[in-house]
Amino acid sequence: MLLLSFFVTLLAFVILWAVHVPLKNAGVVDFYWGPGFAVIGLFYFIASESFSTAQSLFLLLICIWAARLSLYLISRFAKDAVEDRRYSAMRRNGGEHFWWRSLFKIFALQAVIMWIVASPLHVALNTEKDTTALSGLIIFGIVLFLAGLLFECVADQQLSKFKDANPDSDALLTNGLWSWSRHPNYFGEAVLWWGLGVIAYAISGSLVAFAGPAVLTSVMMGVSGVLTDKHMAESRKQKYVSYFQTTSALFPIPPGMRANAKTASTKKDRSAV
Repeated sequence: MLLLSFFVTLLAFVILWAVHVPLKNAGVVDFYWGPGFAVIGLFYFIASESFSTAQSLFLLLICIWAARLSLYLISRFAKDAVEDRRYSAMRRNGGEHFWWRSLFKIFALQAVIMWIVASPLHVALNTEKDTTALSGLIIFGIVLFLAGLLFECVADQQLSKFKDANPDSDALLTNGLWSWSRHPNYFGEAVLWWGLGVIAYAISGSLVAFAGPAVLTSVMMGVSGVLTDKHMAESRKQKYVSYFQTTSALFPIPPGMRANAKTASTKKDRSAV
């Protein structure tokens, strides 16, 4: 079942790659990030003889998150209608052979990452344990998931409204959740996936449930967040440097608390000298 789910995921990304070639827009891969997990979940649902209450609820949460993310990305693309800067930069640097190299550098790579991040689905939906009753741990995971989803939705809404009010501008969003974290949408995404990990662990009893959330959080902190910071620093220059220095990278911290901590640290360093 695990191997079959991997091949289903890989096949979907190969099809997306074929679609992207004539369009010359690798951003189509992002549209599948949410639905791809729902497809994996539905694959297990179809292959299973029966699903418990907890498993059905778990799959429902996945589908809700996937639908919300897809609608947001599609609406954002409808406004911009251009290839994401990450992929356009890769296209420029990739030269005339980018069209086939992208199969491995973007599409196949994301297929592998998706399948690994989907570890909560693999262990929760590919088990025959009786989880008809919802345990306290499952309820805690659901609360964590909903909290992360709400945080992500609010962050995305604030960013969308800001972009609508500041088209073609080098203005920088530093209000709302974006004054607490430079990437509050990533934080919400991480929290909801840890919630899914908790639910999957409660259903299966396997620690593998936490592998996906751990990988996703690491990628967002060490790759996605870093690349976004780099791009913003290059386009917003000194304005973003100041924001970078005074705002938490991922975990939300009140602006005043971070500023006080930085001031205290500076004073400590000076006294040490």
